[in-house]
Amino acid sequence: MNELKRRLSAGAVIGAIQVLPCAGVTEVLAAAGLDMLMLDLEHGQAGMTEVLHQLRALQGTGVPALVRVPGRDMVLANRLQDAGVDSLLFPAVESAEDARNLVRACRYPPAGTRGAGGGLRATRYDRDLDYYSNANEKMLVAVQIETARGVDAAPDICQVEGIDLVVIGPRDLSASVGKLGQFEDSEVAALVEQAERAVHDAGVAMGSTIYPGRTAAEMIARGHRLLLAGSDVGLLGRAARTLCELPR
Repeated sequence: MNELKRRLSAGAVIGAIQVLPCAGVTEVLAAAGLDMLMLDLEHGQAGMTEVLHQLRALQGTGVPALVRVPGRDMVLANRLQDAGVDSLLFPAVESAEDARNLVRACRYPPAGTRGAGGGLRATRYDRDLDYYSNANEKMLVAVQIETARGVDAAPDICQVEGIDLVVIGPRDLSASVGKLGQFEDSEVAALVEQAERAVHDAGVAMGSTIYPGRTAAEMIARGHRLLLAGSDVGLLGRAARTLCELPR
């Protein structure tokens, strides 16, 4: 079974976002005991080579990776799958049609349109040919709701078969209505709550960053199963700033 799916079905999952293209950072975060890591190729600096190093760093740790794909780059998404990634996150999904197309692109025919290559890292370089018959079922497809248009379409997006996780993006959502970072604004708060309600009512697993001023417990009480509770840059920066405050 997909390990991230298993953890989401068992309870709340606490993870972090990694934007730095460094396998050593991946090892540090995994060793800390996090439930998962989101390797960010949308806003992060890693490319395919760095992601491969990060995946190798995670081998044997038991910590699953969710890889965020920039836009709808299905060429990259399929290369990531061929490299062994079994959980993908697509940003800024705004319609059920978008969601259906993403699901199909991540699955082998006849359920989808993914190309079936050989010699894949995912098949242990052709030593595990059962991969092809199990890949569709094992794949986790996650989408982000992070625009006002996406919020309006959320009930339909959540009904698309094959969408396993919906991640709400409050920062981009605030930006989509011209109020970037104004998380306490009534319009922004109402859009977030509307999105949460749609996902909750559909019975799909929901996740997000921890909203400013909220605790992990409050986010879980709101129905979130996946909490992206910090980032490598944020954690490193805060720790470094404490050093700068030491008495001299």
